[in-house]
Amino acid sequence: MKHLFLTILIAIITLTATAQQADNNRRQAPSPEEIAKQNNITDSLNNLKMLRPTAGSTRKGNNPVLFLVGNSTMRQGTRGNGDIGQWGWGFYFGDYFDSEKITVENHALGGMSTRSFYNVLWNDVLAGIKKGDWVFIELGHNDNGAYEQGRSTIRGIGRDSAVVTLQRSGETETVYSYGEYLRRYIAQVKAKGANPVLLSLTPRNSWNDKGKIVRVNETFGLWARQIAAEQKIPFIDLNEITASKYEIFGQKK
Repeated sequence: MKHLFLTILIAIITLTATAQQADNNRRQAPSPEEIAKQNNITDSLNNLKMLRPTAGSTRKGNNPVLFLVGNSTMRQGTRGNGDIGQWGWGFYFGDYFDSEKITVENHALGGMSTRSFYNVLWNDVLAGIKKGDWVFIELGHNDNGAYEQGRSTIRGIGRDSAVVTLQRSGETETVYSYGEYLRRYIAQVKAKGANPVLLSLTPRNSWNDKGKIVRVNETFGLWARQIAAEQKIPFIDLNEITASKYEIFGQKK
């Protein structure tokens, strides 16, 4: 297990170092004609990557599956195929693994918050998780705003909650803190005998007056790290790893 996690960690560090160049060099935004042609190739590996798979459907024999849970930073757009000229890092992640030993499933969806993913998509993902699998969770980008809109979470890692009336449906919902939602993901993954891993957020294109990327190590990055330590699970500081690489590239690039 430690060897597998080390392999995963090396892969994600390598991925963050090359993701921007991969977007520029490996895939250009296709024309409408190219999109139509690609959509007709039903056995295309890239087509399989575009669709959110049925959880666990890529499993080969008793091999583990690595599930990606996140938002547009993992999967850009609804289809996730780059037809808007952008890709989440999850699109490339499977390229760094031997699919005969472990398969990668990108279950992220743009616009999801920690709360909305848990309420809308999580049960479908959870159904496909088995003992020995890995679940990477990178959520929090969309957790701000009014509680009544269905996405925001209570800031921090406390146990407090709030009952709200949703604007669209008029139904009531209990809203928890960012940390409490993470605890729920983790507990349910562990109950399956699988391995949860928390990641801090992908950095935004936000620079301070010293030419440094603005970190989230006082908010979501800190909170994810605290929950990982509390729950005794691995934590990958994707925010710091990626921000450091961006700073090497420079703000103009």
